[in-house]
Amino acid sequence: MSAAEKYLSTYSLDFDNIDDEGDVIRRNVILLNSDVIPGAPYFTLTWFLKNTGMMQKPHTHDFDEHVGFVGSNPDDPTDLGAIVRFMVDDEWITMDKSGVIFIPAGVKHCPYIIEEVTRPVIHWSAGTTGTYAQAVTAS
Repeated sequence: MSAAEKYLSTYSLDFDNIDDEGDVIRRNVILLNSDVIPGAPYFTLTWFLKNTGMMQKPHTHDFDEHVGFVGSNPDDPTDLGAIVRFMVDDEWITMDKSGVIFIPAGVKHCPYIIEEVTRPVIHWSAGTTGTYAQAVTAS
């Protein structure tokens, strides 16, 4: 291992979200945080392969966060391949194109739902902190 490889995370959460039929809905791909690499910010990457139910409860953070959804169509990277509905400050954002949502510290967000999935959706969330923490709020 080279000295620079201490900055590389290949760590993945060892679980997938499975539906009632046993199919994978969400596959965890990579995780980075200060537990994985000391001093690193929080970053997680997943694939959504099927429609979801409501994901996450409404919550806030004491750090800025960005949440992205990107399509996997190599001929049209703007094609999300799904409909994502994501709540921010009690209002729904609807996405049908690849995009990223910036969520300032203290802003209530979630739940979200992914519907009409026609191809895998790449999803990440990242923040300006080394450890992910949330404060669940009333919905």
